[in-house]
Amino acid sequence: MTMTIQETSKYLGINEFTTYRLVKNGKIPAEKNEDGKWLIYKNNIDGLFEVALRTHKSKN
Repeated sequence: MTMTIQETSKYLGINEFTTYRLVKNGKIPAEKNEDGKWLIYKNNIDGLFEVALRTHKSKN
């Protein structure tokens, strides 16, 4: 399932500009469709959270 910048922002509970900046900086994996809109795969977002949680737990 893919999400737009707007949908991803709502899913993460963050500002759209922040989401766009994270995509542009490569922090959130995304690709542009033929219309030039960013598409973000939901499983990539969920995967980022899993990695972050594991990293956090291993430091404690």
